[in-house]
Amino acid sequence: MARYNGYLFALDKATGRRVWRTPILRGHQVLGVHGNNVVVIGANSLYAVDLDTGKLRWGRSIAPQYADGFQLPRSQMIGSSIYCGTKNKLYRFDANSGALQESRDWAMGGEAPMTFLVSGNDLYVISDLPLGGEVSARPPVDSHP
Repeated sequence: MARYNGYLFALDKATGRRVWRTPILRGHQVLGVHGNNVVVIGANSLYAVDLDTGKLRWGRSIAPQYADGFQLPRSQMIGSSIYCGTKNKLYRFDANSGALQESRDWAMGGEAPMTFLVSGNDLYVISDLPLGGEVSARPPVDSHP
């Protein structure tokens, strides 16, 4: 996926020739391959494109209401689950169909998430105010020269 041309394309690995190309407007990230589809994240959008033909298998919005800059910059695919975040919620979609499986509010008080990582049963979040209250008065790590 070239950065600014608006297309996702496949090349034949033996010849280097283009096999297909398909328009993906404002694609940000090729998330990976699931089954016979390549999964692409765009501006408030999620797509699956057939690896053999380049045809769009499914596409959907991530959040029902979107404003530019609302979507977190990183998404993650684990097995058949696709995790996408906005500043308000974490979403889990099915990689086979694009169907929304579940969503949850971050419930972080006054903090806003900047990025996240799902690892096993754990969810790690980096926020815009990671050390609040009394914790911010002391250094996060001991300093040793």
